[in-house]
Amino acid sequence: MELIQLSMKDQIYNIVKERILNQKYQGGEVLKITELCKEFGISNTPIREALSVLEKEGFLVTSFNYKYQVFQLTEETAAMINQALAVLLCGAYRCVVENGKTDLLIQKLTDALAHQKTVSAEHISEYINGSIAFDRCIVEATENAYLCKMYDAQTGFMVLSVRHVYQTRPYGIKDNLKEHEEILNAVKAGETEQVTALIKK
Repeated sequence: MELIQLSMKDQIYNIVKERILNQKYQGGEVLKITELCKEFGISNTPIREALSVLEKEGFLVTSFNYKYQVFQLTEETAAMINQALAVLLCGAYRCVVENGKTDLLIQKLTDALAHQKTVSAEHISEYINGSIAFDRCIVEATENAYLCKMYDAQTGFMVLSVRHVYQTRPYGIKDNLKEHEEILNAVKAGETEQVTALIKK
């Protein structure tokens, strides 16, 4: 097995991104390069490079005076993320059905749901990842590498969106499990329109 040594920029990128996804850095919070330099004991060049990549990916925004702020998720942007995800998942599901890969999808969804049920409610980050992995099964079952890359590129925003739902609505893990069970049962029954409706919901 070949070990990959991460550059300082990549290490900072991973740390800051993880803090954003776990809301250690709140939406709208300004990240101060001088403070990050002190924390990590390094020059500002790799930090600026890492923050620049996160800006390009949409996790940070810059203001007129070049301050880096954490992306602020609003109801409108959460709705847009969910709509984009629904389009991707519905399209992937149609591909699965048309290419006769429903049995593969059922197996993947069954395994993912079983894993979700083992995660404790206290481990919300792990549960959110499990929830996103359930949805990814629909894309995986197409066996289309390009669709999987498209899905994976949006995973960070999905994490933020799911956290937003849990924090702003009367919606919890039991609701999520129920929805996933309904999707799995509809897939097993071959109810294509019902699966699509549940994904959009």
